[in-house]
Amino acid sequence: MVTTTAPLDDYHRHAGAALAPLTAADILCAGEVAELLHVPVSTVHDWARRGVLPSRKIGRRRLYIRQQIEAVLLGGDELR
Repeated sequence: MVTTTAPLDDYHRHAGAALAPLTAADILCAGEVAELLHVPVSTVHDWARRGVLPSRKIGRRRLYIRQQIEAVLLGGDELR
């Protein structure tokens, strides 16, 4: 069962016209997002559950698309 918290279409919309396919480097785990944002992993999990950070839940794993995380940072969306 796949549950999404942000549609993949959003990735395509924000990525622009010259869209490259996702690679393994584009997919982050919570630990990698935590390092990128300089916050604890528990904070990343909390933000994802609350919808502050876009993520995909696949089975028991929650994955993050780098471009979507960067868009949150660059867009000034609420990161607390």
